Amino acid sequence: FVLFHAMGKAVQDFWPLVSLGLLGYDMSRSQSIMRVATTASPVAGTEVRDTMMRITRETRRDHAACILQRIWRSAAFLRRVRRLVRSNSGTCAGALTAATVERES
Repeated sequence: FVLFHAMGKAVQDFWPLVSLGLLGYDMSRSQSIMRVATTASPVAGTEVRDTMMRITRETRRDHAACILQRIWRSAAFLRRVRRLVRSNSGTCAGALTAATVERES
C-alpha cells in the first residue's frame, strides 16, 4: 500500500508542476480505487475445489458426447452405404460397388 501511495503522491505533485498549475490530480479521490484494485478477494478453498470438479465433469461429458456423435455418424454412414449397395446390386455398377465394399471391410 505504501508503494501505491508514494506513486500517487508523485503523480499528484507532477501534473501541477508540468502544466504550470493548470492540471491537477487529487490523490484522495483515487485512493479508494487503488485500494480496491490491490485488495485480493477472499475465495474459499472449497469453492475453488467445487468449481474445478464441475469443470472436470463438464469436460469429460463433452468429450464423451463428441465420441458418441462420431460413432453415430460413422454407423449412419455405413448404413447408407449398405442400403445403396443393396439397392444397386442388380446393376453392373452396383455389383462393382458391392464387391469393392466387401473387399474393403
